[in-house]
Amino acid sequence: MFDRYLKRKAPWHNGYLKLGSLLAFTLLWAVITHNTHPTTQISSPLLQGLGDRRMLAAYDGWSGLEGTPIPGEQREVAAVRSGDEWHDTSGNVIQAHGGSMLEHEGVFYWYGEKKDGLTYNTTTNGWQRVDVLGISCYSSSDLVSWKSEGLALKPNDHPDLAAERVAERPRVLYNKATKLFVMWLHIDDQDYKVAAAGVAVSDQPQGPFSYRGSFRPHGNEELRDFTLFKDEDEKAYLAYSSEGNKVLHLGPLAPDYLTPLPPYQRLFPGQAREAPAIFKSGDLYLMFTSGCTFWEPNPAEVFCASDLAGPWLSLGNPCMGNPEERRKTFRSQDTHVVPLLGKPDTFLLMADRWNHRNLGDSRYIWLPMSVRDRRNGTAAETPSWAEKVGSVLGIVPRPSVDVVVRWEDAWQPLQYYALSTAEGDNPRTAALPMALQQKREDQPSQEALLSRHSEPDEMSSVM
Repeated sequence: MFDRYLKRKAPWHNGYLKLGSLLAFTLLWAVITHNTHPTTQISSPLLQGLGDRRMLAAYDGWSGLEGTPIPGEQREVAAVRSGDEWHDTSGNVIQAHGGSMLEHEGVFYWYGEKKDGLTYNTTTNGWQRVDVLGISCYSSSDLVSWKSEGLALKPNDHPDLAAERVAERPRVLYNKATKLFVMWLHIDDQDYKVAAAGVAVSDQPQGPFSYRGSFRPHGNEELRDFTLFKDEDEKAYLAYSSEGNKVLHLGPLAPDYLTPLPPYQRLFPGQAREAPAIFKSGDLYLMFTSGCTFWEPNPAEVFCASDLAGPWLSLGNPCMGNPEERRKTFRSQDTHVVPLLGKPDTFLLMADRWNHRNLGDSRYIWLPMSVRDRRNGTAAETPSWAEKVGSVLGIVPRPSVDVVVRWEDAWQPLQYYALSTAEGDNPRTAALPMALQQKREDQPSQEALLSRHSEPDEMSSVM
């Protein structure tokens, strides 16, 4: 029809008329297809996610770039957005600073300091602080949507938990033998001169925890930033900053996890490393650490060993990005490392972006972290026999593994819990919590996300 009309016009009109007719026809077709496939608004009150942000994963309709139908249901996937204000499932701001995580029977429990009180300077040294308000607990089955379980450890009449004291960086382990959940804390005064460990216990992961008291470990050694680590054999270990924060100490815990046992190692003397976070990739032990600059960020450093007894070798700064991000660990300080069971070489790095002017408004930085064999890019393996012998002989080779952390604007920890297409192909599938298996069935795969967009970057678009 349009061609017959154009043939009756002067030749010099033909180009403009063809263009105008094509635009008119395109507009008419767009109206028709819009009515046939109406746009739907993406909204879900159930996704009380991190930072009130949501990631578009898939939708019914048509691809605007390719003009082809996109199968599947309308769906949203909540995403981790580091640095945003995070809210729990009731819409309240999450208060779990300096925190750690425990996975128990398919549920993740996040413990951290409640700091939403007044930030003020102490009279003795001018340091910023918040009165002791308790240790919060949140629960989740997907590492994104967090339900408040209230205070796992409440302030009480014990002198260690008085308002004017310091109770920070909680760590919780489950003891299968005693069937108790054991919480450790850094207990201090406003001048950080007490430098003690506090211990509490509960028969439930969410508490309430009963406080047992405090002590200095290993014969009156200072304890400040610390971590707990439980190995596959159920033996547990304590690592802590000591000796004026100049040396890290590492040693075993008693079978009930309530007290430390001798001996202990002195690690990295004179290097002033703190905030240790121990994790394991295969048979390789790794330790994420920060420098000592109070509330200010600094370069991270990771160490590795084939045995907790050492020797520990430095892998350097794991942070990838611009010089500022590397120098300041994405403007944060590490606090804990969480294994992601579906990928033995991938972990969740938990960190805090401290706001010393308003500590309750400090933000959470959670990023994916990978451990790779630098020789071929595969998952890291135990150091070779030659490397072990070389270490014993005093020859310290450069380790053949790399630990890498990169910034992600939005990411989904659940996607790393990837199930094998054949149930028997993946021996780690059996260790995957049932709650996550069900969640995984309800989520589009990472491959599906990529295949439904013409550009991979569109995966990160946030609604």
